[in-house]
Amino acid sequence: MRTISELARPETQIITFDCYGTLIDWESGIVAVIEGWLARHGRTASRAEILHQYAAFEPEAQVGLYRRYRDVLAVVMQRFSGSYGIPLAAGDERILAESLASWPAFPDVADALVKLASRYRLVILSNVDRDLFEGTRAQLPPVLAGVVTAEDVQAYKPSHRHFHAAMEQYACTPEQILHVAESLFHDILPCRELGIPHCWINRKGKTMGTGATRGAVVQPEAEAASLDEFTRRVLGA
Repeated sequence: MRTISELARPETQIITFDCYGTLIDWESGIVAVIEGWLARHGRTASRAEILHQYAAFEPEAQVGLYRRYRDVLAVVMQRFSGSYGIPLAAGDERILAESLASWPAFPDVADALVKLASRYRLVILSNVDRDLFEGTRAQLPPVLAGVVTAEDVQAYKPSHRHFHAAMEQYACTPEQILHVAESLFHDILPCRELGIPHCWINRKGKTMGTGATRGAVVQPEAEAASLDEFTRRVLGA
């Protein structure tokens, strides 16, 4: 494994980020929604159980022909309904999508992005619809150079389309990008396949395959416990 400072080479022009899980605490957002829905029906489930199911339901809903992320989340709610034997009331299929804008940013995100933007162009590569991301944008400082969404490329990571679109849009090579992400499955794996330098943000020191994302057997180039740690090492602070 390389050090983070070794990844930030002179040719690095752009730092790209996954958003949900890396900048936004989507796991807390997801759990709050599902816990609230279950509570309305007199049911409970552990955080680990909810996230384990989500990690299976979401990628299954993204297989095949592209569908909008709000529709993916509707399918996820249908799967939760089947799992717990609770029929969805009118509008319940939309509760995950409608809550997305309220999912909180991690505490270290705003300061880190402002500092990194003083040296690099910052671009988000996210598996959401563009209008859903606009709801999240208000939680982030106004320093982003751009955003590439699943809606833009009609595909979901770990597809390579987000990365190819960013390279085309910003006229850069894989070696000129440094990608930062929490998901081994969605982000670190395609970066390995494309030769893009990358850093895994392992916020909870968790093992592969836990939480809201599917696991992947892949060795990250570098690892940081937080975005704050990544930023300090990249900038030499």
